[in-house]
Amino acid sequence: MKTPPLLLLSFVTVFSAGPSHAQGRLDREPPAWGEIPPEHLEMNLYAPDSSAAAVILADFGRVSFDDDLDMVFERHTRVKILTEAGYEWATVTIPYHAEDRTQRVTDIQGHTYWAVDGNGVEIHKMNGESIFDEDVEGEWKQIRFTLPALQPGAVIEYRYKVVSTNPVLIPDWAFQTSEPVLWSEFRTDIPDIFRYVSAYQGQIELDVAEQEPYSKMMRWTVELPNIHGVNRTQRIARASTEVRGVKSRWVMRNVPALRREPYMTTPEDFRAKIRFELAEFGRPSTQTVQITSASGTVNVPTTMLPVKRVMTSWEQLAEELMKSRDFGKQIGDHRAVRDQARVVVANTDDPLQMMEAIYDYVRATMVWTGRRGVLLDRDLDEALRARSGNGPEIALLLVSMLREAGLEAHPVIISTRSHGQVLSVYPLLSQFNDVLAFVQIDSVDYVLDATDPKRPYTLLPDEALNGVGFLVRYPDPGWVTITPAEHYWHERSLDGTLDAAGQLTGTVRVTEGGYSALESRRALEEAETPAVFVQQVLLDDVDGALVDSCTVVNEAAGTDTFSLTAFFSAPGYAQVAGDFIYFNPTPLGRLGENPLRLPERAFPVDLIYPRRLHYKVVLTLPEGYALQEAPRNVRIRLPDDGALYQRLLDVQDRLLMAQIQIVISQTVFEPEHYGFIREFFEQVVATEAEQVVLKRVTEPEP
Repeated sequence: MKTPPLLLLSFVTVFSAGPSHAQGRLDREPPAWGEIPPEHLEMNLYAPDSSAAAVILADFGRVSFDDDLDMVFERHTRVKILTEAGYEWATVTIPYHAEDRTQRVTDIQGHTYWAVDGNGVEIHKMNGESIFDEDVEGEWKQIRFTLPALQPGAVIEYRYKVVSTNPVLIPDWAFQTSEPVLWSEFRTDIPDIFRYVSAYQGQIELDVAEQEPYSKMMRWTVELPNIHGVNRTQRIARASTEVRGVKSRWVMRNVPALRREPYMTTPEDFRAKIRFELAEFGRPSTQTVQITSASGTVNVPTTMLPVKRVMTSWEQLAEELMKSRDFGKQIGDHRAVRDQARVVVANTDDPLQMMEAIYDYVRATMVWTGRRGVLLDRDLDEALRARSGNGPEIALLLVSMLREAGLEAHPVIISTRSHGQVLSVYPLLSQFNDVLAFVQIDSVDYVLDATDPKRPYTLLPDEALNGVGFLVRYPDPGWVTITPAEHYWHERSLDGTLDAAGQLTGTVRVTEGGYSALESRRALEEAETPAVFVQQVLLDDVDGALVDSCTVVNEAAGTDTFSLTAFFSAPGYAQVAGDFIYFNPTPLGRLGENPLRLPERAFPVDLIYPRRLHYKVVLTLPEGYALQEAPRNVRIRLPDDGALYQRLLDVQDRLLMAQIQIVISQTVFEPEHYGFIREFFEQVVATEAEQVVLKRVTEPEP
């Protein structure tokens, strides 16, 4: 089975009892509670990032296990508030699993500090009335609190503990946030009863990454097999032994902020953080364990203790899903679905036509509830009767109907762009949050999503275009590459007349396909009228445009191109100053500003799909004027032809003709190529800001 591309992982570690050492020291303690350095109290600007609304001065976390093997997570955080926008850092939420007291949050404390004249410090303590315990969803609740007495310049500090009886719930640790971090440190003390797989993600090098062995006496509850010397009716007993383990410490200093930028999947894909998943637990590395039960105490070999495997394999995950009543068991198990599939394909035996017919039926019939997920909320028959469903219900209905038509179809589970990329080291269902349908016809693979009635089968939603999906096929699961099957393309033209008063009148014609057509169909549906759509979308660069009439062809969804013709006038398009007229020869699709503003970027630019745009402008110029100045022809090209911009402009007598072509064939630009694509957009913006200048050569007739 092929594995998917990974995120940028600096290391993947399986914690065990063996020692491992790295450069650094383990004896550095976290910041002392309540001791705020004067320079932090007096700070009013963070020089490395002047836009920062807050600075995380210190963030310290630790995971350890007590003598009962309950996991204890401790956190101590200190934040400098620089502006009012930084107040959001003073509201803290702590989610916890409340069912059967699996987790509990304890020892919450919080202070706000102000610097006062004479090197004094004013302290405001958070009281219990500021702490709220709130329901979230299902078995989850959250603690929420807000630090008091906020003002720009304040320092806030809080700490708490989360005690968990479930070792699966070890938290991830993010070293990087949306604001700069001066010091972030995470420690774990993990006994070898537990085996975790950890992975560090990010492009920033850790300042400290070290491990050190330890040992301690621990006692825990076990569920016994048949052991000589232990009462066989006594299933639960206490085990104790000298347990070995590993102390780990990771530190990162002076971490830059990670903020959402254009053409980005999700910040979580690039955030510097360490993730943990429990692989198995139950058996320490010692040779014997002391077991105490109602029948007495006995030493037994460690190998007799049961081992609970939490993390399985991708093959086992596929098997479990296909045997689940909330997933695979739904496929081919409903008469109403079977009967409807036969009706839909009754008039064709061509496989591709059958796939299209079933897809069109599902997208037109089923209303998506807006909820994604992997498991169903109800049976497919019930969803079909209701004509609505969540993401997995619509996807599995599509798979089931395709199979009933005799096509090879399987579900594909994915992680959407906003959910983050999948790590192949973790065969866990929690990494996924949506389901698509996979079909193979004549050795050609199709991946379908029928949640949008306006989207043809050739297009997937932007959110689904996240690289790979896991093909839930048992046996023989695998990975499916998920890339756009079509481009974002359109051709737009303007044929108009410019008069001596600066008014532009003319006709706009549009032909669009792929993702551009889908975008326009949605915008047209949301607009109050077609004329408003033309004004706000097509002529948004033409100030004061008034649409006289508009004709739309192929407004409904489908694989056909979207076409539109509109007649308009724009009284103030050109500027008249004495004997001169100034106007921009790019009234359609103008790039007004560079979407890539950062001078440097540590993560890729992801444009999702290739783009091919063509604009044509033909203008009749006013009588009595001659060309004084015109922009030159321009060709801007990236290395390896990843992107091309070309403008051709010609003026013959009173006729101005301009053609602009934009082709972006490369969809992902890695950080080392960021400067090229940023400069490309910079030059396009400058080029499209250039103007034509006309000069009066004859006086107008009286």
